[in-house]
Parts: sequence; C-alpha cells; structure tokens
Amino acid sequence: MEQYFKTLKLSPGASLEDVKQAYKAQVKIWHPDRFPQESPRLQKKAHEMFQKITTAYKKINAQIRQNYKRAYDRKERQHTRATRTSQKPKADTSDAKPGTQHSDTVPGFTTQVWPNGDKYEGQIFHDQMHGRGIFTSSQGYVYTGEFRYGKPNGLGKLVYDNGDQYEGSFLDDMLHGQGKYNYANGDRYQGEFQNDLPHGQGIYILTNGSIYSGTWEQGGLVS
Repeated sequence: MEQYFKTLKLSPGASLEDVKQAYKAQVKIWHPDRFPQESPRLQKKAHEMFQKITTAYKKINAQIRQNYKRAYDRKERQHTRATRTSQKPKADTSDAKPGTQHSDTVPGFTTQVWPNGDKYEGQIFHDQMHGRGIFTSSQGYVYTGEFRYGKPNGLGKLVYDNGDQYEGSFLDDMLHGQGKYNYANGDRYQGEFQNDLPHGQGIYILTNGSIYSGTWEQGGLVS
C-alpha cells in the first residue's frame, strides 16, 4: 500500500478526508484535459498519471473503509459482550422444564438466550462460555469455535453479517495470530493478524488477480 500513498503524496496512516483532498489535488494537476491535444507525448503521460492516481485512490479508500468496518465490528462485539455481562441469560425452554437450562449428553453443554436476542450453544464453565460452542449474535454475525471464560479464544470461524468470513486464531474476542479472511467481494488475505487487523507476514489477493505480499502493520502493507 505504501506506493499508493506515495502516488498521492501522502504518508501511510492518512485519514480518509486527507486521501480525498490529495486525490482532488493530483487530478487537477494531471487530468488529460489540462494538456494540449496536439501533444501525443504529454497526453500519454497525463493519461498514465491519471490512471495511476485513480488506482491509488481506490486502493487506499478501500483499505481505509475495511479498517473502519473492522473497527466497527470490533466495537459491536465489545458492546454485545458488555450487554451479555449486564444481562442474565434465559434458558431455551423449547424442550425443558420452565426455569431450567437445556442440557445435552455432553457435561457442561447448554443453550443460553439473552434478552437482546443473542444465543449461545456449547460448553460452559462457572456460568461462562468455555470450551467449544456456537455464538449467534442478534447483530447478525456467528462465531463457531473455542471459548475461554466468556470470550472467543483459540481457533474458530467468524461469519459476518455482510458475508465476510474469518477462520483462524482468536485472542480475547479479536482476530489474533494466523488466519484467513475472505471478503464478500472475493478478495482474500492469509497471514498474521493482531488486534483484528493484518499485522505481520501475509498475502492479500484481489479478485482481479493482483497480489500484495510482505509485512503488514495495522492493516497496511509496509514492505
């Protein structure tokens, strides 16, 4: 991603508004209409730069929006977790007596439903999600995998409401460690994560076949 920021005369980490302003400034300089039509050399150069600037803007814009989306999803999961903490779950009484929890043959297995619509099916320990289970959020996402003391920890799969999917390692309800992230639009990233973002060694493959491989920091390719 660093080359795209350089194209727009920006430093990595620039805000979305900074990117928009930089894009407008570069377009004013290199738009083909600003160069004489009778000069094929200048027209060619202008078209090449205009295409390069437009590509850089699209790539950076998409990356920033993905980071915003991940941050929003993380806040939603944190909010959901806080809601679960403040609310007592009610038992799924579809085939159990009133006031009891539905138990499977697996010791510690239960089905819990919270007042806000969240649902957990799996193992528990000291009244917390612990072991293997499935958590279905009222916000639309579903996590299947390992839990420790109420949070996704270990290996699991997270399916977002927008169709994105992540499968890999979790730490305290965040993407952390090795994993694969498949975007609903067909893009995919495989490698290391930290705090919900690509961080470390990884490879990002776009639907058009473009490949970006190297070292990532907080969601951006740095080398």
